[in-house]
Amino acid sequence: MGFCSACSSPSAECVCIPRNIKTENINTPQKEPPTRDKIVSFSISLLKHAKNLFENVPDPIQKNRLQICQECPFFNPENLKCNKCGCFLMSKTSWASESCPEGKWSSQERRKINKNDCGCSKKDKN
Repeated sequence: MGFCSACSSPSAECVCIPRNIKTENINTPQKEPPTRDKIVSFSISLLKHAKNLFENVPDPIQKNRLQICQECPFFNPENLKCNKCGCFLMSKTSWASESCPEGKWSSQERRKINKNDCGCSKKDKN
């Protein structure tokens, strides 16, 4: 079994996006928001994360969120950031209180976390 070069976790447990991401199917990333907007966005996210008692989502939900982000035109593979809100995706996707600014995945606040939930914003219609 190998280890992830980014986080040093065993490969099977790694939640990082591989550094060898295929970018041919990804649109050219949109331009990052201005620094002022990124500071405001991060401050709001940090307050929500604190209010939610710094709760993180389970690894499978974070992995699913990252996969969704990889397919988005706002995904920046060079620095693993969202060019819509300016957030670093390794943090944003792990915080239960966070949601995608494009509505592609929703927050999983402390009282809403369900271990069987995949983390996407699609609802099961069964």
